[in-house]
Amino acid sequence: MLLRLIQKDPIVIGKAKEEYRKLFKIAFPLCLGHLGHMAIGTTDVLMIGQLSAEALAASAISISIFYTLYLLLTGTIMAITPVASQAIGAGQARTARRAVRQGIWVALTVSAPALFILWHTEFIFEVTGQTESLIAPAKEYMHTYMWMMIPGLIFDALVYFTVALGRPKPILYVTLIGIAANAFFNYCLIFGNLGAPELGLAGAGISSTLVTTLMLLITASIILTRLPYRRYHVFSRIWRPDWELYVKIYRMGLPIGGGMLLEQAMYSVSVLLAGRLGAVEAAAHSIGMAIINIIYMFSMGISDATTSRVGNNFGRKNFMGVQIAGYAGLSLALLCSSLAFVFVLIFAGPITSAFMDDSLPNAELVLALAVKIAIIGMIFEIADAGQLALKGSLHGISDMKVPLYTFILTYTIVGTTTAYLLSHHFNLGVIGIWYGLLTGVLLTAFFLYLRFQYMMRKISYEPR
Repeated sequence: MLLRLIQKDPIVIGKAKEEYRKLFKIAFPLCLGHLGHMAIGTTDVLMIGQLSAEALAASAISISIFYTLYLLLTGTIMAITPVASQAIGAGQARTARRAVRQGIWVALTVSAPALFILWHTEFIFEVTGQTESLIAPAKEYMHTYMWMMIPGLIFDALVYFTVALGRPKPILYVTLIGIAANAFFNYCLIFGNLGAPELGLAGAGISSTLVTTLMLLITASIILTRLPYRRYHVFSRIWRPDWELYVKIYRMGLPIGGGMLLEQAMYSVSVLLAGRLGAVEAAAHSIGMAIINIIYMFSMGISDATTSRVGNNFGRKNFMGVQIAGYAGLSLALLCSSLAFVFVLIFAGPITSAFMDDSLPNAELVLALAVKIAIIGMIFEIADAGQLALKGSLHGISDMKVPLYTFILTYTIVGTTTAYLLSHHFNLGVIGIWYGLLTGVLLTAFFLYLRFQYMMRKISYEPR
């Protein structure tokens, strides 16, 4: 990796140090921002849970359907990052701002059919066999929560622009404001405090839409008024179409969204498989998923930062810089996930105990199983961090389709099938599910690494 480049050119040491600095500057606020979004979701769970178990279950069903669709759509507009970062690297500010505008156009376009589907989710609830007692509150919640789709996708488009520019720090502050605002609006609208109407679940959905709109408006104002964002005049003549870039965002973004959807599908299937094994297994599995999700947020931040840095160097035709940025992203992801693995390995007991009261029935069995899952899960997350960084590098050089084909093979076919066979036919139980997931992600990382190596051989080592 970097060592080979250093042996060929000692100057690479200085370039690598600079690349690590730039990469960390982008990745750190992104990681915290992703954790902030988790905190917003956690606040919703805690406050909706005060209504009733049925309300919490209904909101969970609605959110699972919403985010299955949302992942595909936000992945589509994620193409803004490689397109804009390459344009910025090439000194083409006009193309960069047009990419953001067309990304917003795409966000508005895909929102319409998405809202139509979400408005009719009662049909999905019935087809999937949800209980009658949950369908009515789930429908009520969805009909207010779904409207965050429009501001949410436009907000994401602006976030991807700040990532492409290498300046995502304001997004962290916006997310912190969102956490506080979400708690406030939930307090008022769910429970009817401070003179607001008591709306229950519907109030929680309205709160989410209000908070997302607030975060969008704050981010838009920063891009309009603060340097260096305002130099790009992102909102100038936003009504003018650029069909070539519009189609390009779709063409590049759909494979990204499809890959995110396949990854999420594998996790969703694993939850269903664990549920078939029993309550103890399902509870232990959910604890393991909760732990790795925290580390996943850091891996996602590093992946997004890697896309930005690789894309920027690729746009400048600095092909050695492309390699350095790609390998720097990979090594940083592996280092962070490995440190997290050591931490979880040492403190697995106390960490898993934080997710469940040990006085509850079967708590001892659940927590003992959760410790084993947490350790396997962290090995999984090291491989996952590696594949995310490699995927970010490939996206930075506009290589989207091969990662998607890889996910179809490794996640949908190998990972899910292996998890099912090991857990249900080889009697490994929930541990077998995690061995299956681990198999899928290891193959993903291996194939993406081969692809990255191949793409690096295709481009010149020297800047042009």
